Amino acid sequence: MNRFSLKNILLGSLGLVLSQVAITLALAPGNSLAERYLALNNWDSFHYRRIAETGYTLPPSGVITSDSIHQGLANAVFFPGYPILVRLASQATEISVPWMLPLLAQLAAFVFWLYLLLYLRAHGSSARRALSTVAIIALHPAAYYLVAGYSESLFLAMMMGFLYWSEGSGWKRAIAAAHGLMMSATRIVAFAPAAYPFFKSLDAADLKAPGKALIRHWKEVLLGISAIAGAILFFAYCQLRFGQWDLYFKLEKIGWGNERLWLAIFNPLSYVPHFFFENFWDSLNRLAVTWTAAHLWVTARDDRKLGFRDWPLWITAFLLFYIPVTGKASAHLESMLRYTLPVTVLLLVLQATQFPDRAVFQRRPKTAYVLALVSLALQCWCAYRFLRGRWIA
Repeated sequence: MNRFSLKNILLGSLGLVLSQVAITLALAPGNSLAERYLALNNWDSFHYRRIAETGYTLPPSGVITSDSIHQGLANAVFFPGYPILVRLASQATEISVPWMLPLLAQLAAFVFWLYLLLYLRAHGSSARRALSTVAIIALHPAAYYLVAGYSESLFLAMMMGFLYWSEGSGWKRAIAAAHGLMMSATRIVAFAPAAYPFFKSLDAADLKAPGKALIRHWKEVLLGISAIAGAILFFAYCQLRFGQWDLYFKLEKIGWGNERLWLAIFNPLSYVPHFFFENFWDSLNRLAVTWTAAHLWVTARDDRKLGFRDWPLWITAFLLFYIPVTGKASAHLESMLRYTLPVTVLLLVLQATQFPDRAVFQRRPKTAYVLALVSLALQCWCAYRFLRGRWIA
């Protein structure tokens, strides 16, 4: 029996989501199962709920303050993909928005795991390496966000779907374009994987004539445009509705003090641990991401020369880290714990598909087990606090 069959992939994806939901519900407060389930909505979930129920708004006075943003009166700082789908699904099923928020996220989490495994299989990963990749992602300290009322799982599902279908042709590219549109309508960091199809199609000759390469690979360029079209449509909506296409960026600055620090990723202070519990672990998490990327790079250098077809995932992973660090560095890098989840996914995909016989902790299995337990404990601690409405960086 093929352990990497489509049937096993489907069952494995479903089992992963159900396991994550069960663990999260076990940690949630409440006397009834309903109370525990609705505890999956916290913080950003309430903003998504308001958008799904009443749409985008600004204070009637026209004066925007940090309080008006956090109270949900100015909410164009959240991309529309996730709340729009929640609203449509709620209207179609007559399930209320508070229930639909985590339910849709969990459906997206199933799609994410499905696409991840399909991508690994398509790129020659063994079932054993795919299993270890899934395990490490599931143990990530922020993995519980995949089943909470957040947009994380939808973005990851659309990202992996975009990467998976973009390597096909014909109708498969149309599916990739649809995934790209929803991906960029969900999170601004979608600009990172947008260029993946174009870079994937390049060869050495294209570097000598970049202009001709854009024409030669026009189909891949169109796919890249689809992967940013959702964000562009949102900015256009903000211009038509509020007269400010850049309202998202203005609200980020007012609400969280976010300003673009373009060289923050190269600043050593971005990796210095802060001595508060979650912030401390968040800092170590950023160090772990950087160390893993460096380790894989050294492995690539030692094993073989990197070819053009190896670069797209490297570039995408770098940009997935660079974009949030650039935006969050001025705000003490808040929320980076969950923003590193997509980066971790791609780095593990790199390891599973490009270095199938090498593992980060291949020679130190005991160290790997200890780190896995620490990561799981940290995830449970963060989930426990999140489910009780406490802020997790």
